[in-house]
Amino acid sequence: MTTRFPVDLMELQRALEQTRAAYDAVCATLPWSAEPLDGWTTKAATATAGPVDRAPSPGYTEEQREQEAELFVRLRELSIAVTTHPTGRPSRAPPGSPPVQS
Repeated sequence: MTTRFPVDLMELQRALEQTRAAYDAVCATLPWSAEPLDGWTTKAATATAGPVDRAPSPGYTEEQREQEAELFVRLRELSIAVTTHPTGRPSRAPPGSPPVQS
């Protein structure tokens, strides 16, 4: 039996992947703490097998908070839409790809 993934599901999956990439890119630019915190240094070996230096964190700016929160909400909405789609399985197949064999 040959089954094609619904176009709307493929569009949702593509939007989810794009949103996840945007979220990851934003998070990579954020300070290590959302709130301002002092830095620290560990003196003894830890699970990382050596001392760790952590610079102080200025915390997120209001713009950073809003951007991260908006992308997180969109990511959650798309994740729900993909995983609860009536087809019952997400697709990574791009439009125009060969049919999925069942």
